[in-house]
Amino acid sequence: IDFNLVALGSISGTASTSTGAPQVGSTILVFNADDPANNFPLVASTSTATNGTYWVSLGPGRYYVRSLGGLVLNGTISTPQFYSGINCAGCLPSDGSIVVVAPGAPTSGINFTHQVGGGITGTITDAVSGAPLSGVTVLIYTATGETLQTLVTNASGQYQSTGLPNGQYFVKTANRVSSGVGSAFNFPYIDELYGNFACPFGCAITTGTAVSVAGTNVTGIDIALSLGGQITGTVLDATNRESPSAQVQIFRSNGQLATTASTDGSGTYFSTGLPNGTYYARASAASEDPFIDALYGGQICLTLATGIPACDVTTGIPVVIAGGANATGINFALNYGGLISGRVTNEATGAPLPSISQTGNYRGARA
Repeated sequence: IDFNLVALGSISGTASTSTGAPQVGSTILVFNADDPANNFPLVASTSTATNGTYWVSLGPGRYYVRSLGGLVLNGTISTPQFYSGINCAGCLPSDGSIVVVAPGAPTSGINFTHQVGGGITGTITDAVSGAPLSGVTVLIYTATGETLQTLVTNASGQYQSTGLPNGQYFVKTANRVSSGVGSAFNFPYIDELYGNFACPFGCAITTGTAVSVAGTNVTGIDIALSLGGQITGTVLDATNRESPSAQVQIFRSNGQLATTASTDGSGTYFSTGLPNGTYYARASAASEDPFIDALYGGQICLTLATGIPACDVTTGIPVVIAGGANATGINFALNYGGLISGRVTNEATGAPLPSISQTGNYRGARA
């Protein structure tokens, strides 16, 4: 019973900044370049030592190597980099150069020289009062419109992005999900893309005003948000008026999803701010509750296994937002649904067969 063992190889190198200082504590990630079908999975990781060096043991093969950079002595952030010299924060492993590891042999000199990154800073405010808005989600996008960073404004309404390689970026607020009045965050504003572009339902990111970063912090990338009209109401049990945990989906006049809202402990929900227009609403209880999903207006509208409604949502009663005013009293009374249950057994022995998948939409506890 013999074994033929293949000797491990290794990858080593250094990480430093463009000023020559060692990049201490930078995370080094190694990806399998021979497995594109699984998106070049991560196979090893390590961190640079106080002198900027690193070493990782690996089996023979081909790899992509990335250094994430980090804090620099002056408090700025260096940008991530793929070997060899590919400065990027959102690129793919295959954008880098392949590093080959041979059996029992070290592969050295896989070095990184990190660019000191720039940043984007701004303030999110109310367009009328100028008051800062805290807890607002802000997204940073690459020049091609891919999401790069997710930030949240502080108590002063400020956000700060760091560690950005030189290049162009786009900035947008993104608060399409809202919570009930009893929760910490209820968002009545219409999201915008930097450059004064309203973007309530998603938009082409690259149509915004680009922000150019070149190794320094770009300030004043501010966005002033306008209030929209909100759809609000309650979701209650039609039988005993209790409040199930539920989600309310708001659809545009063409049937496309506009936003979602969750109920609070009293069954109350508030949508995000919406522009003037016609909308449709649908309530869906949490999967453990045996309620029948319904449109505003009472029509049954179940949820398919894919998560989309099993009905034409525009057959519900329309809800109109006009003049920026809220549409109140959009209430739902959900009815209990029936359940289908049974047993799955071995045909020959009658023995029960556990862990057999069932098709259909199971909601609620079995009687």
